[in-house]
Amino acid sequence: MCKSRKLIILTLTICSGFAVSNFSLAKETRWYDTFYQYRIPVTVDVEQTGWNVVPVNESDITSAINDIDQFTFDPIFLAYNQVLLVDNTTGQKLPDAGFYCIPKSAELVREQGVSIAVPTRKNQYYLVSYRAAGNKGSPLASYHQPYPMESKARPNKYLGSYGPRILPRTEQLHEHLLLSDGTPLKILQTGHTVKASAISARQVRIKLLAYFDKPGRKQLSLYYQPLCSHYLKIPKLRMDTTPDSVCSTASLGTAEKYSGSTRYTLVDNSDATVWFAETTVKLKPETPPPAARQDAIDISCAQNEAQSFQIVLNPKKGIVFESVDIIGLPGKEAEIYQLDYVPISKRSFLTPAALGGMVGDPLVPLQPKQLNPYTGNQVLFFTIRTTAETKPGGYNAKIRIQYNTGAVTVPLRLTVYDFALPEYSPLQASMGGQYFATPAAGGKTSLLEFHGLSTRAELKKLSNAYFDIMARNKFFPKSVLMYTAVPFDWKAPPQGYNVDKPDNFFELSNFDFSEMNTQLARYIDQLKVNSVCLTNTNPRVSNLFKHLPGKPRADGFEPAGHMTMGNQFFNEKKLFTWGKRETDAYAGISTEISVKQFDRLLLDYYRAFAANLKKHGWIDKCYIYFDYAPDIERIRHLVKLLKSDPLTREFKIVVLMQDASYFTYDEGSDTEFSFGGSIVYEPNICESYNFWEPYNLSDYNIVENYTNLWNRPVTSARFAIDCPGVTNRIIGLDLFRKKASGYLMCETIAWDYRSGQAQNPWQNPYVRFGNGAMAYFYPPSRIGVSPVPDWTIIPSIRVMTFRESVDDYEYAFILANLIEKAADTGIDTSRARAARSDIDRVCVNSVSWS
Repeated sequence: MCKSRKLIILTLTICSGFAVSNFSLAKETRWYDTFYQYRIPVTVDVEQTGWNVVPVNESDITSAINDIDQFTFDPIFLAYNQVLLVDNTTGQKLPDAGFYCIPKSAELVREQGVSIAVPTRKNQYYLVSYRAAGNKGSPLASYHQPYPMESKARPNKYLGSYGPRILPRTEQLHEHLLLSDGTPLKILQTGHTVKASAISARQVRIKLLAYFDKPGRKQLSLYYQPLCSHYLKIPKLRMDTTPDSVCSTASLGTAEKYSGSTRYTLVDNSDATVWFAETTVKLKPETPPPAARQDAIDISCAQNEAQSFQIVLNPKKGIVFESVDIIGLPGKEAEIYQLDYVPISKRSFLTPAALGGMVGDPLVPLQPKQLNPYTGNQVLFFTIRTTAETKPGGYNAKIRIQYNTGAVTVPLRLTVYDFALPEYSPLQASMGGQYFATPAAGGKTSLLEFHGLSTRAELKKLSNAYFDIMARNKFFPKSVLMYTAVPFDWKAPPQGYNVDKPDNFFELSNFDFSEMNTQLARYIDQLKVNSVCLTNTNPRVSNLFKHLPGKPRADGFEPAGHMTMGNQFFNEKKLFTWGKRETDAYAGISTEISVKQFDRLLLDYYRAFAANLKKHGWIDKCYIYFDYAPDIERIRHLVKLLKSDPLTREFKIVVLMQDASYFTYDEGSDTEFSFGGSIVYEPNICESYNFWEPYNLSDYNIVENYTNLWNRPVTSARFAIDCPGVTNRIIGLDLFRKKASGYLMCETIAWDYRSGQAQNPWQNPYVRFGNGAMAYFYPPSRIGVSPVPDWTIIPSIRVMTFRESVDDYEYAFILANLIEKAADTGIDTSRARAARSDIDRVCVNSVSWS
């Protein structure tokens, strides 16, 4: 295939996946711009020409949308800059019409200072601005909102617009919109914040304004696209005063929703309505069939890709679903699950679009089921897989759904493109799966116990069964080596511990990598896992060596803290440390050794691993992970040590960041070693606790090469069950836009967890991170702990949506590379560049997306 045609296919694939293109589809449906999902008819009477206030407010818009959508949008989070007014007569948008921010008071800051308190009125808006340069926090840092409104940890009850945790170094104007709780607005400059100037605060009002050059009745359409963000949005449009003219009447018609080809009815007979839904369509038992119709299911994918979709059976009478088959798709792998529902009784913290009641999420094995109009929708979840060898072209198949009263046959048309997604994804991931043997923090029950299992052999079999499903869906586990042992012999220093004398070091020998190599051959070579954590520590305990196998345990499991593979799970602890402090973790059970002994021990251990991994071509797929703890000098010692050796320096070292210390440390007096170029930065990144902005790359001389940045979410709507489906899927494109190459979640399978009331996600999936945040899989038994051995694994639809988000990343990655290669060839890349720009249009900023 020629490059230009490949660019076009990639362009159309990205655009069709997110309905942000404005090609022929918008013209055919007479939808002004398909970026906007909702349209509301608005009739106004204009008495005076010029600027007018259009008496439509946030509640009017969200109420109209909520009347037609199963989601409930909150008017307080209206996306003011995502509103468009179109004149239905001309079909053109009204220039400069939209929501304006207008001063309501004079300047409220009387004098500049390090501590400013501005009196405010409750439930009134205030616009605060200042100029600053630096790499610290904002003077409004106390108005960040990482906790829910009801949390005792929240210092105030203000709502605010988004503000970066680390401000850019170049001086610029910063603005914040705040909704007062009635207490004084405090602007504070401390040692943790930048020094600000030109500080300003005004009470403001927000109004919808439009300019009319003729009086009379106007038939308008208000187009609106919500943002999935729980921050106030600052209107970009400004006016000094509110216009005197107000449209005398205004009426809102019934809202319409643009759904593109994400759902359509296939069959409608006396038994049931059968309809198609994309994976991003959130389903409830009562979700109604769509009005749009189509005679067949149309899906498309590249080679080496999996494509999922849903078929919804909406029964009109009592029938029994018996079976489903795909006929005529030779050589293509297909998986079919049933979608089940879980109760959502409490709204996820960061989800401005709420979805309560029974919501589809678990994917359970197929089985016959009684259906009727009262129990509502039965959903079949399909995944079609291609390989790198799948021949491109069109394939016709049929999906046959058998009831007790007959059968329904639905045509399926599959188009396979003549290019392949990469063998190994350029996006690495660490998605948890580390509490099979022991309970999650504060919990009482391990995954093994939830399955009614107990032995070491069952532990390895069960964890590998999960790892298989995770790997096939690019939902890569933290480490497929979690319970893999690497036996080796060791001898203590002959002249004693903590004694620096010639040749007084540990001796390591006879490493047996056979079990490890078998495991990695399966997961890296066969299932294409691209990221395996070898060990997990943090700066505070990075002076602790915890990998020497002690006396073997007869059975049972007791990890040594953090991830150390099978040696410490199945053997007694042997812990050695240097520079021990009384406050150190494991201080009472670790033995002190000298720094030289520690360094030699650590390098000898990791050299053996590096040599083995390099021999098999796996070293680039393995990494060492440092969680967060405030002790940068200890981690500096360890990173410097690993990067000093030709073998161990090839290990990727991923470091979690919760402040700017790894950036600013390089600017100190240390000229011997710099973190820059030695580590992969992994800032906390989510809507409420974000430590990464695009300007960090240039501010700290970080190379933009898609290799040295990972992201770690803490609290995010992207985890949640009760959010718009695109929120679960936006991850890949957002990471691509940030130039990140990795994504790490602390855990995704923790059914018994200290946070919230997590006991059984079948009964209540809520934890403080959001509904379903710790449960991307479900226990095999709906009652919780299975009373008998049960090997059933139940993934969620969010696992599959994550896989599709990784595919989106890969499409964008391929597209960007092709655009770059085509730059000097004369190929017209305008449509490809438009698709690339659409990603920026969807991802508005670091914490907001369409």
